[in-house]
Amino acid sequence: MNTFQIEKLSKVYGAKESKVIALDEITLDIPKNRFIVILGESGSGKSTLLNMIGCMDKPSSGTILFEGQDLTGLSKAQMTEFRKNKIGFVFQSYNLLPDLSALENVEFSTELVSKNRQDAEEALTACRSKRPNHSLSGGAFGR
Repeated sequence: MNTFQIEKLSKVYGAKESKVIALDEITLDIPKNRFIVILGESGSGKSTLLNMIGCMDKPSSGTILFEGQDLTGLSKAQMTEFRKNKIGFVFQSYNLLPDLSALENVEFSTELVSKNRQDAEEALTACRSKRPNHSLSGGAFGR
């Protein structure tokens, strides 16, 4: 079974003269428990694709199935629930709260999904970091 099945996915920004086709009928299957890499030149649609797979944006047309569930028809609230419970992102800029420690940032995010401080501490132990954000390396910051 595929985790994701993407059929004829398109994303168009703007209209008429200012129309930009970011994705044009992409079809892709992502098998369960597989690691994939999405490569491409700047502006080729990688982030647009990931934003739609992660329910951060809606496609102009096409379908995205996650374990058989059609994500393209979800409401904003349902998209938020999907992101909260089913998928995770590590962004290029980490979007951590600068006045909080690494532990406090992880603890804050676990509160959003009804987890507790012990879950946050276990996650940081796995990453080996309880230091303040400003003292973390780029790799530690991402973990």
